[in-house]
Amino acid sequence: MEIIHIREEQLKSLTLFLIEKKIIFHPTISPSGCPDFTGRYERENILILDRNILTKLIEFCKTGELRDPYIRKLIAALIFWAEANQIIITGGLALNEYATAIGSNECASIENNIFLRMFKQYSPQLWLDVFEGKIS
Repeated sequence: MEIIHIREEQLKSLTLFLIEKKIIFHPTISPSGCPDFTGRYERENILILDRNILTKLIEFCKTGELRDPYIRKLIAALIFWAEANQIIITGGLALNEYATAIGSNECASIENNIFLRMFKQYSPQLWLDVFEGKIS
């Protein structure tokens, strides 16, 4: 596991960005888009990506670029935030939706492999650098 040094203002900026854009929703933890994990630190939390975000994340991993700077920043923030807070990320429901829509598991399986490899190939520092615009 790579140790990275993050300044408090970096994490605050990233978290405020996600809150401002109302990206994370949960009926109890984040009903209005503002995560509140009070009393949940001993529980395992899972971030379920929707198809729109997962599609762009897969594209970013496959091509190494996303032309839309907002989507690029959003994805980087979300991935870094989840990893920094030890939140498990899954694209399972989005991949199941995709497989059902096209009537085949083959493409969804390929995307799942890309998604899983992403966590081994790309460090949290890389996602932070993308969020801060140091790299694209």
